[in-house]
Amino acid sequence: MKSVVAALLTRFARLIDHWFHDRIFLVRGRNKVRALTVTKREQLAVAIIASGFVIWSAAATLTAALSGDGLMRAAHAELALGHAVQQAKAELAMVQTHSQAMIAKLQAEATQAQAQRNNAVAAANAEVAADHAQMEDLTRQVESSIGSVQSIIKSTGLDPAHLMAAVPADAPDNQTASAPVQPAAPIDHDPSRAQLLDDVGRLQALNTVLQHLPITAPVSHVDISSPYGYRASPFTGAREFHVGIDLRDPMNTPVYATAPGVVIFAGVEDGYGELIEIDHGYGLTTRYSHLNKILVTVGTAVGLHQEIGLLGNTGWSTGPHLLYETRYNGVPLNPLQFIKVYH
Repeated sequence: MKSVVAALLTRFARLIDHWFHDRIFLVRGRNKVRALTVTKREQLAVAIIASGFVIWSAAATLTAALSGDGLMRAAHAELALGHAVQQAKAELAMVQTHSQAMIAKLQAEATQAQAQRNNAVAAANAEVAADHAQMEDLTRQVESSIGSVQSIIKSTGLDPAHLMAAVPADAPDNQTASAPVQPAAPIDHDPSRAQLLDDVGRLQALNTVLQHLPITAPVSHVDISSPYGYRASPFTGAREFHVGIDLRDPMNTPVYATAPGVVIFAGVEDGYGELIEIDHGYGLTTRYSHLNKILVTVGTAVGLHQEIGLLGNTGWSTGPHLLYETRYNGVPLNPLQFIKVYH
């Protein structure tokens, strides 16, 4: 290895000796010629300097070339990046615009939905309030009617509660009242509505009782010749209890049923002559005595103010008249207490 290096150095020295040896240059001036000697060392130094300069120039040129290409690439990259940034900004702006539009739309829809809910709630509340007010008004009317009917019944001397207890559950006038108040009915979850329905049921039951009370007169013209209660007997003069009222009228004056019911007796009874007895239900009965003629038979269902016989003078009687009686559970009551309700 050393011999190779030595050989190369020897060769390099010979080349230098060949190319670089002392040279004499003649320089002509105005009046004389001068000899300028350039030594081998000086030539070698100049060559080294020139070579270095050439190498430096080439490196600088190459570096500049390479640097310019990099700058161009950097410029292109920067330009492309700028376009990408601008495009990204544009896309971001579009997304923001779209998002804002969507948000505005959703807010508008939410506002509209809330308004609809508010309107629905307000309408429902108004409907509930109106329904509640209507129920309160109906309840007041029903309770007022209940009070009126109870007052009418009490004025006859009867207890409305006792009479209502005897109302059959399947009575035609009571079926409507009893049907809606079954526990299974979902509408009864509202206490006020359930109370109203209960009051309606009570009113209908009271009306059923009222329709069967003998509160009308058995003859068209009421002329009382002997009242209800104690009196002197027209036959013996002794003090006796008169179980009804005597209504004086001409012979064969029509006699009417004072309430709906069923005929339970139609015939002759000792002292009463020709007599009709009608059962009106709820423990109430009426009796029509001293008739001249009976127009109904036992078991006949009669209506209010239906003609049932003709006024007469049969039995223990001192002249044409009608002995009219009103009884509750067999106990005589003053018929005028009933008749005055109608008149």
